Amino acid sequence: MKFIKELISHKNLAKELNGKPRKITNTQGVELLGYIPEEFVKAALLLSNKYITLNFDGYIALAYDMKAALDVNISAVDFLHALFKNYKSDGRGVYNVLIDIYSKYFDIDKKELENYLETVDSVYAGNWERIVPDEDKLTEALLSEFYNSLPEWSAATSLKGFKEQNPLGLAYKSLPIALMSNPSLNIKNVFDYGGNDGLLTSALSNCTTGRVTLIEFNKRLLNLAKYKDEALNINNVNYVSVDELTSSAQEHEGLYDLGCCFEVLEHAYDVEKTVKLIASLIRKDGWLLMSTSFALPMPSHLKKNIKYDGPLFHQLMSEYGFVQVEPSGFPIPLLNNMFMFKKVI
Repeated sequence: MKFIKELISHKNLAKELNGKPRKITNTQGVELLGYIPEEFVKAALLLSNKYITLNFDGYIALAYDMKAALDVNISAVDFLHALFKNYKSDGRGVYNVLIDIYSKYFDIDKKELENYLETVDSVYAGNWERIVPDEDKLTEALLSEFYNSLPEWSAATSLKGFKEQNPLGLAYKSLPIALMSNPSLNIKNVFDYGGNDGLLTSALSNCTTGRVTLIEFNKRLLNLAKYKDEALNINNVNYVSVDELTSSAQEHEGLYDLGCCFEVLEHAYDVEKTVKLIASLIRKDGWLLMSTSFALPMPSHLKKNIKYDGPLFHQLMSEYGFVQVEPSGFPIPLLNNMFMFKKVI
């Protein structure tokens, strides 16, 4: 305790701590919201130091940043609480529980899976360059070949955020939960389109008595999602491939009160076809939470979709009955590439 008191009284504490606390950033290095745990501790020490040294302007600015960081962490825990609602804790921690489940599914050692995940970005980029050397000649068949070329364990990339203890991604997964908790919206049936390994639908299934559906292109991801849900004692998620959904569209038409589609459209070979399918699933006066990264240069972010980074995207959404609404009641602000829509037709 004496050491802490001496530390926070240090005149050059920020220098001793290697500068101000670093916020969580996106892939381009732009500061977003919140801190990883180590940086939050640094912020708390600096806050006390600013109080002791009468730096009240600095104190207020940092306190607001810390309040935003607390909101991020609370939202992340809201998501985790829903995800692990049926799981009996054994004290291993979130990351260790999930890495155990995934390594058993892939039948590989945990350390081996962790090593694989360190290489996933280079594997992704290498396969893209090999299969699609000229994106101007991209076909739907080539795009399918690329995704089928990825190793099975690449489906576990969601674990990287847990290992890095980055709360921001988890916090944004809590936003559908916040909507579902609003009784005036009457949200029971929900889906996640392109939901990867189904962590979001796992959590949502513990927040409603209605229908929860994971929709994915890749059936390997659906199989992983099923296995993970069984391990977490979740048994009320429906797993539907896009092909199955297309062939049985009438069964799902207007069935859902809320749809989620995060970081999917930039990968879609036919964006309009995808939006049309998503729109068909949501009832009139239903809701859609969506994020897009059309202009972010990454493998499989298709160049032909960059045109949707702007008014054309909103025009397309309008054509299929969606109007953008200002979000309210969310514990954290939406990022610039996140949107909330209401279906009015």
